[in-house]
Amino acid sequence: MHILLYKLSTYGVRSHALNWFNSCLSSRQQFVCIGGSRSHLMKGSCGVPQGSVLGPLLFLLYINDIENNCTDCTVKLFADDKQFVCLW
Repeated sequence: MHILLYKLSTYGVRSHALNWFNSCLSSRQQFVCIGGSRSHLMKGSCGVPQGSVLGPLLFLLYINDIENNCTDCTVKLFADDKQFVCLW
């Protein structure tokens, strides 16, 4: 969450808007449901909320600079998918 808030601030989101994002992204809980069985609630500490209106935009902001941090790999991005090609 802190990384995403930092990235939002570097893109110019400030003051009340940044506080709003902080409020929306903090204290989230999540669970997994498979075949009608549900896991226990767990605190979500990173990532973006799936199924939200802003989720796709926040995801793109979150991964926008991923290739700058991968020096040994080529990163291919398409929509919400990514592929790392590493040649050693």
